[in-house]
Amino acid sequence: MFNILEKSDTLAINLKKVKNYLRIDHNEDDDNLKHLIKAATSSIEKNLERSFLLKTFEKIVFTRAGKDGITRIKLSFPPLLRILSVEKKTGNGEFKEIYNYLISTESAIPHILLREANCTIRVRYIAGYGDLPSHIPHDIRQAILLLVSEMYENQSGEKIIRDDSILNALLSPYRIVSLI
Repeated sequence: MFNILEKSDTLAINLKKVKNYLRIDHNEDDDNLKHLIKAATSSIEKNLERSFLLKTFEKIVFTRAGKDGITRIKLSFPPLLRILSVEKKTGNGEFKEIYNYLISTESAIPHILLREANCTIRVRYIAGYGDLPSHIPHDIRQAILLLVSEMYENQSGEKIIRDDSILNALLSPYRIVSLI
């Protein structure tokens, strides 16, 4: 089970910046533009499997150890900022904090490594680039801006969205590639 416990209401791109980019000098479309910013941000976050602004996640998994006796728990939507807690479910159904674990950042997706197997583990962690839009890498913010622009200009759905090679060029350094 995977949950988002807390997330920011801050927009990844400032509304004023979007309006300047689109050369909009009225307020009639502000709600629509905010919606488009959220939709574009969410779409790119899902596509990249990353968290842009800080979010608190909770992951609950039933563990199975690998051949080496180590259990690996993938912490989705990096970049990982901080582990809040790692807990093991006890016989009475409560969670008790455990401290004997390692954080592996050898791959693009961080993992918790522990020697607990055949039990339920709950991990709470914070991931994202930061709490301000300026903490998000510039090329990701530019990609969001381009996608918002494209969605705004194509609200009727009459024209086909243009070639996404610019978006791919901006986002490819942040794509998580799994070799497994």
